[in-house]
Amino acid sequence: MSMAGQSSSITLECDCLRFPFGHSSVASVLTGARSSHEVRDTVEQLRRPIPAALWDELRAEGLLAPDTPVPAAAPTGEAMPSEEPS
Repeated sequence: MSMAGQSSSITLECDCLRFPFGHSSVASVLTGARSSHEVRDTVEQLRRPIPAALWDELRAEGLLAPDTPVPAAAPTGEAMPSEEPS
């Protein structure tokens, strides 16, 4: 990937895990985790909010078509809900 995303703390792994959820037909993503550490890392990546500006940068650089569906951005400071028991 080019310079898009390098100005934020979002990782390429996080972008790739979240991107498919932008399409309304996608309900789940298989990650191929091989250990409990990889499962925990995947959950942590999915909890990180991705700013809408990242997808806008990718479109501006021609890496995404203008009509490509992308995930909705979580409001600043709001991550995905935890699935751990309360």
